[in-house]
Formats: sequence, C-alpha cells, structure tokens
Amino acid sequence: MDASTNGSKYKLIFFYRAIDFAIDIDEEVALASDTTSLIDRVATKLLAGNISDDLKSSIKDVIDLYTDEPDRQASIAIYLIVTSPEFTVQG
Repeated sequence: MDASTNGSKYKLIFFYRAIDFAIDIDEEVALASDTTSLIDRVATKLLAGNISDDLKSSIKDVIDLYTDEPDRQASIAIYLIVTSPEFTVQG
C-alpha cells in the first residue's frame, strides 16, 4: 500500500500468505498520551467495548513502558488485544 495515496503517517503492516495489507492507526497513535483512552478505543473497535479489567490492566502495564514511542504503544495495544483470549471467537 502506498502511503502517498492516503496521507496516513502510521500503519501496521500484516503479511498473510503472500498478501500484505496495512491499517491506518493515526487516530490510535494520537491517543497514546492517554493510555486508558487508547486501550478503550482499540477495545471498542476490536472487542465491541467488552474488555476485562485484567486485560486492560495488563495492556496498560506494557504500553506504559513505551511513553516516548506512541506508534509502538498503539501497535502493541492492538497486538495484545487481537492475540488475547477475549478476541478469540468460539465457533
């Protein structure tokens, strides 16, 4: 995906079976200075807002280690939510 076509500064790039795609995380990066708001936003988008206090606390503990790297904070918050048991869909 060409960054010059959509003006996004921050993207997460994923590779899956020779297909790559990117998601725009500019809005999440902008919230990184308020980690609770960042986690709530990601949880709203990926968990319909249903996030346990334990998961929220665990994510906050990790992303608070990267206060000088808002793009990393946003990326880690997304990663930790999508790899959590709460994100897993039971069939």
